[in-house]
Amino acid sequence: LFLYRGELEKEGSLTELSDISCSSLRSRGSFVLKDGENLFYVWYGCKSRAHTVAGAFSAANKLAERISTNEKPTVLEVQEGSESKEFWKCLDGGKLTYFNLLDDERKYAKSLRLFNLYEEQKQFVYKEIEYNGRAPKVAAPYPFLQSDLYLAEQPALFILDAIYTVYVWKGWWPSHSPDGEVLAHTGSAETDYVERYKLTLQTALAYSELDTKEKPDMVVVHAGAEPPEFKSLFPWWRDWEEVPTDLPGPAPLDQELKRFLQTEFTLKELQAKPPPLGCDPLKLEQYLSSTEFMAIFNMTKKEFLNLQAWKQRKLKQAHDLF
Repeated sequence: LFLYRGELEKEGSLTELSDISCSSLRSRGSFVLKDGENLFYVWYGCKSRAHTVAGAFSAANKLAERISTNEKPTVLEVQEGSESKEFWKCLDGGKLTYFNLLDDERKYAKSLRLFNLYEEQKQFVYKEIEYNGRAPKVAAPYPFLQSDLYLAEQPALFILDAIYTVYVWKGWWPSHSPDGEVLAHTGSAETDYVERYKLTLQTALAYSELDTKEKPDMVVVHAGAEPPEFKSLFPWWRDWEEVPTDLPGPAPLDQELKRFLQTEFTLKELQAKPPPLGCDPLKLEQYLSSTEFMAIFNMTKKEFLNLQAWKQRKLKQAHDLF
């Protein structure tokens, strides 16, 4: 199974995929499926653009001429939704459910945009990731790779404009360096990251309001817990062993922003690792309600702040508020 990539026919290429199953198919893509030595299918999705379909046919004919043992190899056209039984038999597992856009009546005539947001010289900045194969006035269906996200310095933050949905993608805290060294991140690093995350959410919200014609859905996704509709925005996808699998699933962006507005938490919530979003890990006790604070420390917050620093630390350690 090969995926066609390229916005100009003279620059087009086929990438052979390791996963020869339905999950590799993309509704905005065009593929070449080789069955034996002399039969080739050109499968194109329901939202595939004319230039990618034409490019896939051209590439399929060239591939057939190169490797076929028959002077006249067969190249068949297959449109998404009209596959034959013979076509499905060529895929591992046969015909299975996969994420597709067959029931989506909207047009997909724009290229995706991807932005990396990070701190540089104590300034919060962004950088748009450029697609080297872009062409003027031609929509690129899959300009970015999973590696653009996963090979960035972690924990990374990205905004992906997927036309009708704007995603905020959150990376993960690596446990080991590429050399195998155990990594430990500090409380201040966590605080800085949370602040960058808040700014990223606010930036994504402001970005979504630039086009007033149709407000997109706003979704936050975590590395290792991306939903099928997010994975399908990339030409291929694989699981990465080093990424935790216990991260939360997708969440509405406005719901994530509301978490930053919360000023009081229970003791149990503050004892969680990591602590709630927006909380200063060095002042967790201050997020307790006055009533619970008194019940735990037998004093008011003001009286607590008047204690010597070592006494404060001892009391916080006793209740796992460090």
